[in-house]
Amino acid sequence: MRHRQPVLIRFAMCLALVIAIVSVAPSAPQPVAALQGENLLQNGGFEGEYVAIGGDPSLQLAPSWQPWSLPPPAGAPSSVNLRPDYQPAPANRIRSGSAAQEYNTFFATHDGGVYQRVPVTSGAELRFSAFVYVWSSATFEDPDQSIQPQDVTVQVGIDPTGGQDGASQAIIWSDPATFYDEYRELSVEATAQATAVTVFVRSNPEGAVGVNNIYVDDASLVQLGEGPIVPTPTREGEGTEEPTDEPTEDAEESTNTPTRTPTATVPSDILDEFPERSNYTVQAGDTVVGIANRFNSSADAIIIVNGLDENGFIRVGQELVIPVRSGQSTQPTATPTVRPTSTTVSGATAAPTPTSDSSGGGVPVTGNPPGTHIVQAGETLFRIALLYNTTVETLAAMNNITNPNVIPAGTILKVPVINATPTSVPTGGPFITHVVQAGENIFRIGLRYNVTVTRIAAANGLTNPNLIYVGQVLQIPQ
Repeated sequence: MRHRQPVLIRFAMCLALVIAIVSVAPSAPQPVAALQGENLLQNGGFEGEYVAIGGDPSLQLAPSWQPWSLPPPAGAPSSVNLRPDYQPAPANRIRSGSAAQEYNTFFATHDGGVYQRVPVTSGAELRFSAFVYVWSSATFEDPDQSIQPQDVTVQVGIDPTGGQDGASQAIIWSDPATFYDEYRELSVEATAQATAVTVFVRSNPEGAVGVNNIYVDDASLVQLGEGPIVPTPTREGEGTEEPTDEPTEDAEESTNTPTRTPTATVPSDILDEFPERSNYTVQAGDTVVGIANRFNSSADAIIIVNGLDENGFIRVGQELVIPVRSGQSTQPTATPTVRPTSTTVSGATAAPTPTSDSSGGGVPVTGNPPGTHIVQAGETLFRIALLYNTTVETLAAMNNITNPNVIPAGTILKVPVINATPTSVPTGGPFITHVVQAGENIFRIGLRYNVTVTRIAAANGLTNPNLIYVGQVLQIPQ
């Protein structure tokens, strides 16, 4: 018995040593399936301190995210495909956490958004999702409601090769969706073809009137299945879990503009009056009425033959079939003309361009009857409303305008007689003085002080709210 105790002690010591070795031994690698659902993105919640890229205050992005946008086509006006401004979203546009990404264009379109390149396992099946909120408004009357939205389409995409070019044909995009004033989740699936993929959020407004604001939050990139598989082609938009708007003809037209052909539903009187056909590609600044005048056709005939909506909405680059009269040239006149005899354009009266002096900035033309305004080249109904201290809705109602975006130069508008002179800087108060800083625009300033763009523009006599400059002193009405 005296010799058993040391043996037992030695046995216990050996057992403890074995247990200790087992406890520190490395655990077996986790199977790939155990990683399903893990977010592979860095900062999918768009949190943290936003970084001004290159010191540019208009390029403030959440850590790990980058901006992208497509350049304007050659010869396009300055309002087409402008690079968006980027900044942290205001508190009322954050879906979760303490931050969200905002980007926007002001009186301009854009085609771009944000992206991130992510290391992955080649052959892995992936799903990219992001919550997107769109506020697109021409009137600024309600910061929480899109009024006269500019046909904004949004998508998410994956480049399975890891490329970082937003124009790449390799990108697999979700179906275009159009919605406003709420967060919706967009998703797309793809199979990685390299050891990295790039995820994109994209928006593309068709109209340039007012503001187009995009907010992005709660993005994720997750691996599907139990492990890598042989890469196979993935159809665009497959795998979206949450149903979104079904693609419509309008959505398809935003990316495809096929040549229209006459349909069997064209009334016989139009076929009799305009038996010939001509093809025409829509240019910047075109309207259905202007095109009809150039071809000596009619707006109604163009709308019916091309299946346009009742407002005659058209897009730059769209191919139209123009019905023309028998025996006349199928080529348009060199420049748009307005017929000398009064005709109606969306309810407003069109007239020849006035010969009396005009400043071009909305000041009533000399000799014009009180309470009227002749539209000058480049003017919009929103800008004219600012000049006369009224609203777009009021002008549209007074002039029976069904499409506020279609007001050709030379159109005579009725304006409220009581406000028939452009506004000037008011002398009353109270006001807060604000000095414009680099990267600011009037919309952002309005959000800061909870004041509409219309009120700020009227208080400061701004005929074009988009033209403010660093160091300018603004009076903000309270």
